[in-house]
Amino acid sequence: MSIEFEMNNLGETKKVIGMEIERDSKCGKVSLTQKRYLKKVLQKFNINDDTKSLSTTLASHFKLKAIMFPATLKEHEYLTYVPYASAVGSLIYAIVCTKA
Repeated sequence: MSIEFEMNNLGETKKVIGMEIERDSKCGKVSLTQKRYLKKVLQKFNINDDTKSLSTTLASHFKLKAIMFPATLKEHEYLTYVPYASAVGSLIYAIVCTKA
């Protein structure tokens, strides 16, 4: 491509589609994180740095289905006023987008 177009080497990619790319060259691993997105979600629901965190994996049998989501506009509007449902939805979004 550099023959046809003027290009600059900007180094390794650090971010793609809002997800940060972390590399561990010793172990040969590359992982995606959404730390910034999750920090924004936590701030939105007034969860601060004093809150205890826990790392867990999603159960392999867990499957999201369309029937789990609000079907009507009325259900959707109701859930926008339920902070717990909104928080869980935001976290599920992060899980689905970064789960390998």
